[in-house]
Amino acid sequence: MKGELAIVFDGAGVIYEPVRIVKDIERGEVKQSELSGIHLADKVGGAFVMLRAKIRDLMRGEECIELLSDFLRKKRIPIVVVYKSKHFSDEEVERAVLSDKRVNLNDVYETISILLNYDILPVIGTGLVVSIAQSSSYSALSGEEESIKYVISGGLNLFKGAIQLLEWLRRRDVAVFIASGDRIEGEEVAPYFKGVPPENIFGMLKPEDKCRLVKRLRRRYKKVIMVGDDKNDYYAMCAADISVLSLQIEAERPKELFDVADFVVKDVREVEEIVNKAASGGQQ
Repeated sequence: MKGELAIVFDGAGVIYEPVRIVKDIERGEVKQSELSGIHLADKVGGAFVMLRAKIRDLMRGEECIELLSDFLRKKRIPIVVVYKSKHFSDEEVERAVLSDKRVNLNDVYETISILLNYDILPVIGTGLVVSIAQSSSYSALSGEEESIKYVISGGLNLFKGAIQLLEWLRRRDVAVFIASGDRIEGEEVAPYFKGVPPENIFGMLKPEDKCRLVKRLRRRYKKVIMVGDDKNDYYAMCAADISVLSLQIEAERPKELFDVADFVVKDVREVEEIVNKAASGGQQ
């Protein structure tokens, strides 16, 4: 028998506000940035990956000049491809990361050490934006090299009202899922996402992974709502019975997101009314 209603939330920009510290490797600049790894990957025509590693694995000290690529290979740290701006294979992206000869562990240390000064939840992830050469001949002619362009360490702060909404959904017996491209692990973040079981929390998902999750849930529930805020949520929003676009964070968004959205919200608490409509058989 199918359940009544499930809702899938993206993470950053929907349930929580991200705090990102970005190091521009070419310029040597380190600063807080509102641009996500997805937007930076689009900027360089490359890919955004997350490292499946906890901060204690990456914090090797300010003077650590060991190449990050050597460290990742030696420690066998998984490289999770979250977003690709073009049709690269995951293998091409991983090759570009592991062949990089510029980024060292000190670059990662810089971003994390600055991030730790912010008031954030004790959940931190580190990602990389990497350029991918179209082909070896193109790379040779253009002088372009496959390399890591940005190191990004990010933390999170829950939006005001997010906890109350999650608890309200639990009382309404709505099945709640979190589907994010960020490095979040169920057991690690579940204590902060009240009412969401660890097994319903998924991190480091690609756009197609989010879409598959929504399709799978539609076989189990009569209605599935998808709440997203950026282009990596588009396919999941298309697959849902009801799609919600969150504008809590100002950003440039493609027109397609507005076209597919049944509802547009500027505060996560507005989702409560949408759930009430869905539960009563309405939508618009």
